[in-house]
Amino acid sequence: MPRHQPLFRRVSRGVALGLVGVVLTATAVGCTGGDDESTNDTTPTTTPTPPAEVPLNVTVKNVAGELSKKARQRVVAGIEDTVQRYVDGAFLGDYPHGEFALARFTAGAEKRGVRDLDLLTGRAFRDAEEVTAKQLKAQLSVLAPEGRPAGATARIRFAFDVDGTPVVVTGRLVLTPQEGTWRIFGYDVSSNASDVAAATGKVG
Repeated sequence: MPRHQPLFRRVSRGVALGLVGVVLTATAVGCTGGDDESTNDTTPTTTPTPPAEVPLNVTVKNVAGELSKKARQRVVAGIEDTVQRYVDGAFLGDYPHGEFALARFTAGAEKRGVRDLDLLTGRAFRDAEEVTAKQLKAQLSVLAPEGRPAGATARIRFAFDVDGTPVVVTGRLVLTPQEGTWRIFGYDVSSNASDVAAATGKVG
């Protein structure tokens, strides 16, 4: 199994991630008429409630060093924004889906990640009809020497429903602050997405 630079480890190709909700709308209207009079019989329009998307839950598990309460809140908010943007670009949107992005990755991580799109995005099941997020969780370990956040590891668990079949993505994202924004520069994740896509015939 090839390894990239420190903090990068590429896992099996039989993985990928995935996720998004599709709104289905159905309408039905009936009309009847006679010789002397006409009447309208309209069936109420019904819109099925789309599956609820769960919010991203980011928490701090431990800190190596010290962080004030406000600094901890800033770290959580910044990493939450980065992970959410990554999830939005990699898994959410309308399916069937054709474009997958590695948002908030560093240049080096994005270059490596392009070779692992079936692992890092929903590309493995891009022909699915409906993808819904069931759990989006990130637990942080933060490095903060002298009270300043210098890096973090997010242990993730993303669970999706892909056309009724569960897909689970787990592992780690390694992040660093750059010019006021947290960016992903390493990853070590695994998923059953490719296996599910192959079994359901939804391989793109």
